Amino acid sequence: MKMLKALVLVMLAMGITPYSQAGDISITIDGLTVIDSLTARAESGDANAQLLLAQMYQNGKGVAKDDAAAIQWYSKAADLGSVEAKYKLAQRYKNGIGINGDDKDTKRTFAYAHNAAELGHPMAQFVVGKMYLDGVGVDSNIA
Repeated sequence: MKMLKALVLVMLAMGITPYSQAGDISITIDGLTVIDSLTARAESGDANAQLLLAQMYQNGKGVAKDDAAAIQWYSKAADLGSVEAKYKLAQRYKNGIGINGDDKDTKRTFAYAHNAAELGHPMAQFVVGKMYLDGVGVDSNIA
């Protein structure tokens, strides 16, 4: 975790964020680029690194935009309990972005949003309420 914090601090100090342009990150630490180091942390099971990498792939910042890779990293982070990753997956399924054939999946949207809402994510709580109100992905329940 300390290494990830150090990487993030180095990135921020140099003006590199998940919103930097692809190819901007060429800093090396111990012979590895920041992206390589972040990927190694993500692959070792660091949910924060997985979330950051997913956001970078989603936005094409620091890496080439890749919706499928974003979904992969969001899924891994969500499996490790990242509330933000669960909400981001709900949004991806709601909009059909990066999903098989870009099909919207309201049942998965509800499942991820509901889980994030139960864990206290305020926007997920709004989404779940709206889905209940409109009966999207779940039976309508305005009680």
